[in-house]
Amino acid sequence: MYERELVDKVLHDLIRLTNRRVPIAVEIALGPGVDQNQAELAWKELTYGTEMADVHVIWERAYDVMVCTGEGHRFIGDDACPYCGEDGVVVEAAPPISLGHWKLDAA
Repeated sequence: MYERELVDKVLHDLIRLTNRRVPIAVEIALGPGVDQNQAELAWKELTYGTEMADVHVIWERAYDVMVCTGEGHRFIGDDACPYCGEDGVVVEAAPPISLGHWKLDAA
């Protein structure tokens, strides 16, 4: 499962960046092609029986930066250009997974 490897990496990054403190909440952004249901399942499996199992995860979606083939408009998304309706070409791919903000307990 591709998502399991991604979640495992971001989980290890989180543990390292928080100096092994358990956050109460964390934001994780998933790029195009990453299944959120599979990522949630992977999080549950990887954290089962640990203190990290109680972390509130806020799943977000990350989008590619595109340039339309019509008039060269830059836009974020995976649909047609919102300005002219033409198809877009990826100029900056969103990462498959990225760790956003996290919140530690004040104690």
